[in-house]
Amino acid sequence: MPVLVADQDLVGLEVLSPPGFEILRYGGRTIPERMLEVADALYVRSTVQLDPVSLPAGLHFVGTATIGTEHLPLDALRTRGIAVANAPGCNALAVTDYVLATIARWAADRNRDLKGLRIGIVGYGQIGQRLAARARTLGCQVMISDPPAAERQQCPEDQPWDQMIAAIDVLSVHVPLTTTGDWPTLGMLSPARLAAMRSGGLVVNAARGRLLATTTIMQRPDLDWALDVFPEEPYLSDSLLSAVWQVSPHIAGHSLAGKWRGTQLVADAHRRHLSLPVTQVPTEGASTQDRATWDEILSCCGLAQEDRRLREALRRVDVPLLAVRHSIELVEPMCCALRASVISGLSPEMLQCTHSALYFGGTWRAQHATAFTRVVSTGWTGTIVDDSRFGSIRFEYADASRTL
Repeated sequence: MPVLVADQDLVGLEVLSPPGFEILRYGGRTIPERMLEVADALYVRSTVQLDPVSLPAGLHFVGTATIGTEHLPLDALRTRGIAVANAPGCNALAVTDYVLATIARWAADRNRDLKGLRIGIVGYGQIGQRLAARARTLGCQVMISDPPAAERQQCPEDQPWDQMIAAIDVLSVHVPLTTTGDWPTLGMLSPARLAAMRSGGLVVNAARGRLLATTTIMQRPDLDWALDVFPEEPYLSDSLLSAVWQVSPHIAGHSLAGKWRGTQLVADAHRRHLSLPVTQVPTEGASTQDRATWDEILSCCGLAQEDRRLREALRRVDVPLLAVRHSIELVEPMCCALRASVISGLSPEMLQCTHSALYFGGTWRAQHATAFTRVVSTGWTGTIVDDSRFGSIRFEYADASRTL
């Protein structure tokens, strides 16, 4: 019997998946080797880590129940002739609810009038289109920027970025993470591109964390930031947490209907790949949602509670603060490399790691940057002392030393 290996959080799998498959479910970010080696098909989410070298010979289909595909080794899959499917628009209703609830909460908190509020939407895909329509129904003014869609004649309302960013009160981004082409989105929300946005505005990112850098947020404390995704997700730094107005743990698209739809789109693609009939697509009650009032939207999305729970959970973590010193000025990409070097020396079951605020202002001539790393570990009381351009990280334990 062929084997379907699937993320344990996919909803409706037994009903929607093609018949005749044995279903094995995994949890976490890595598929167990014993499951992967027997897989004929994989259903994953964005949390998965797929090593293209480890893909089994019998694998013929990989589906991700997400809009984006940047977490998949697409080139390796195509080279192997493995079919790939994603789930565009599966969570569009949930994400628009999240964004509108965020705007309503912000307007109440900042004493802003929702009527006539000027909202800039970056990205005119299924989420952007639905958000624009619902915002206008609720009395807001909407401006849209999506140059790639405009080039394809799919965004007739496309506005020049400089004109839009200078006119809006709220900016909400809904684009995939891309690094190539004429319009790469990696780091697109840079300080320069946001320079013309007026103080006191709101920036909502419920798309991809790396559309902006933590340094951008630090350079614009006059803006309110609402983040459902983080620049270094899943790591959330103390400095970032203290700088944002609202934070939530990547939940914008997590509605039951959206999860069902994501599974259904992947399963239907798998069925077509096998020349089997697809299932019938439900409507998800879109017409009812589109008529919801501000109060109804706010009441169904408890974002204030989510923000409070996440901040309180992080404050309750009691961990040692470990200092790492090195001989070059620390910038954000190197910080990621440093954290990776630190984590590589400890097994996953020993720790979870989040790197916190960078501190510039040391007095060394050549060593003038210090990074702080918070490590949650079990029975570990050591410290990290010195290294040389990440070539050697030494962990000093109470009873031994170890060099990586």
